[in-house]
Amino acid sequence: MLTVRPLPRYGRHGDLDITDDLHIVGDPAGTVIDGNQTDRVFDIGTAGITVTFDRLQIVGGNPPPTDFLEAQGGGIRMNVDATLVLNDTIVTLNEISGGIETLLGGGVQSSGTLILHRSEVTRNTLSGTSPLIGAGISS
Repeated sequence: MLTVRPLPRYGRHGDLDITDDLHIVGDPAGTVIDGNQTDRVFDIGTAGITVTFDRLQIVGGNPPPTDFLEAQGGGIRMNVDATLVLNDTIVTLNEISGGIETLLGGGVQSSGTLILHRSEVTRNTLSGTSPLIGAGISS
């Protein structure tokens, strides 16, 4: 299941919450999923599931800098023991800034299994005075 939280959190519009096994296949010509700098793009929050992205560009994630859990995964946050597979996927131009705790994974934060096939995690950023770990991937 893929959902958007119905009410804005912290003045933002909300990320796409993934709670069940999911496989998204983009168009061969290119499919961009843009967070538009309003929140992270995807939030995988259920242990034991498998999420697979094929032929996607995941861009424009920027979660609110409010607490430790929000300062993780600009493009994709997977803070549970799940599996994320990226096939021919680009995670780029996501960012985390500010925060009161350690900032983790400007592109991808993974507490589970992360598998990349012909994929790129590039040009993601972390910025702030807190400790910074993994502008691209924190796992």
